[in-house]
Amino acid sequence: MGIISRFINVVRAYSNSFLDKAEDPEKMLLQMLSDLEGQKRQAKQQMTEALALQKRLERDTEKEHKEAEKWEQKAILAVQNDKDDLAKEALVRKKDHERRAEEFEIQLEKHRANAETLRSGYQAMEDKIEEIKRKKGLLLAKQKQAEAQEKIYPVSYTHLR
Repeated sequence: MGIISRFINVVRAYSNSFLDKAEDPEKMLLQMLSDLEGQKRQAKQQMTEALALQKRLERDTEKEHKEAEKWEQKAILAVQNDKDDLAKEALVRKKDHERRAEEFEIQLEKHRANAETLRSGYQAMEDKIEEIKRKKGLLLAKQKQAEAQEKIYPVSYTHLR
């Protein structure tokens, strides 16, 4: 068993060494920024869809309020013309439109809260991307400095064995 575990450790060490050499911090930062930009585009699309739905809910709510007013006017006209049965029907329809308007208002308030959450999440993502872009130059400079120091002062691992 000792030989197998030593062999596995050697393979692991070589694999880690290969991966360390293959990782380029600059490329990793650029990939992370690219991924975040993609997520930002998706969030913006979702926000746009949410705002469109909000506008539609607002229009539907307003439409139902106007319909309720229209039926109220019809009920008033029916009463003035002594047509009580038509007035009752108009009031029933008015009540239906008021109920629908109320349902739209409830949905609209829920949707506004969701849209605000999307908007704040989008803003936070935008801020994070800008912060990463600002720090990118600093991080790359630190990497170059570390590489230069490594060339100047190479570390010898042979004495550690």
